[in-house]
Amino acid sequence: MDRQIAQLILAEQQISYAVLDSELIVRSVYGNPETLWGGNHPGGSVGCWLYDLLPEAAGSEDLVQALLTGEQTHLRFDPVHRVDSQGRIGYVALVLRGFRLPGSAVDGLLVVAQDVTAQGIVQQELMQRHNELRLLQGRLERQNRELEVTNTELRLMNEIRSSFISVAAHELRTPLTSIYGFLELLQESAAQNLNSEQMEQLGWIEESAERLLTTLNELLDAARIDSDRLELVLRLTPVGEVIGGAVDEFGPRIAARHQRLSLDIPPGLPPALCDPARIEQVVGHLLSNASKFTPEGGTVSLAVRPSDSGDFLHITVSDQGQGIEDGEGDRLFQRFYRGQQVRKNGVSGVGLGLYITRSLVELHGGQIWYDSQPGLGSTFHVTVPAVDIPVNFDATPLAPLPCNCSATPP
Repeated sequence: MDRQIAQLILAEQQISYAVLDSELIVRSVYGNPETLWGGNHPGGSVGCWLYDLLPEAAGSEDLVQALLTGEQTHLRFDPVHRVDSQGRIGYVALVLRGFRLPGSAVDGLLVVAQDVTAQGIVQQELMQRHNELRLLQGRLERQNRELEVTNTELRLMNEIRSSFISVAAHELRTPLTSIYGFLELLQESAAQNLNSEQMEQLGWIEESAERLLTTLNELLDAARIDSDRLELVLRLTPVGEVIGGAVDEFGPRIAARHQRLSLDIPPGLPPALCDPARIEQVVGHLLSNASKFTPEGGTVSLAVRPSDSGDFLHITVSDQGQGIEDGEGDRLFQRFYRGQQVRKNGVSGVGLGLYITRSLVELHGGQIWYDSQPGLGSTFHVTVPAVDIPVNFDATPLAPLPCNCSATPP
């Protein structure tokens, strides 16, 4: 090949090379010396020793010697960092080969350098990103280990708390049940011996004992829910049976507040697939809440309708209270959360009722939500799975309603 053409090709490919003798002294350089050695040799490199020009070769003396003897074909350094006389950073691919004259043994060494700055920059960036990712991975692994330890501690604390609440509630409920029972006997036997003031005081004791028993039962339910130990006994249940049980329990309390209970339960509704005691508990809690926030002389309304799909029964309980203030959202259904209206009105409770209610509804596969307008009251919505079968479970009418209650005619 024509020497001039070869030089053009080498220049186009940004290749430079140097010829060294058997003593590793540079005899000639072709191309840009800075590509070979960098910009630290302004006086030229001819006559210089290889290891003074190429620090990358230090430590590879045996391999370089093998190149001179023909035992090694080549030695590659890829890529190598270079800084030119202007302070610009670049990268080169270096190859050392034994230099053979035609028909003779190895006479020296050929050092070839090609500028690969573009590829080198990309490779360095990739290496940097790889190192950063490896550091991030290590950090994430440490954080995951710390989170795992924290979660284990939280689970242990939650189990301890649930066990404590369960044991404490059981231990307190047993004597409280006895107190409550003896209190009822005392009220019956002492009716002729106590004056009205004393009977009223017994009524206060009964009310406090009942409230405490309700709180203990809520704590037990919350502990069972938190530890996934609350089990449902599902069966086909007439919706009137569930509503009737809740009305029997809470109707007298509503009547005692001189409130009216309006029921709207059309005949022919499909039976609910539920645990009757638990759904009765759900309806009872919503009735109790509605009564607490409805003023004396107001109306608490309960209605049941089949859902649009027919797969659920849609139960609504409405009050005539001041409504739920904006911003409370799902916090109403959190453990131990007591709404602003509860705190303002001094309503008793520990903030577990709606948490338990939501948990029971969701365990049945239903949903609970509410809509409310300040000053116009609130309506809570509950859906319970239903089974559409031809038997009319609602043929038996509800038991007579307590005083001041009314059922909306179909």
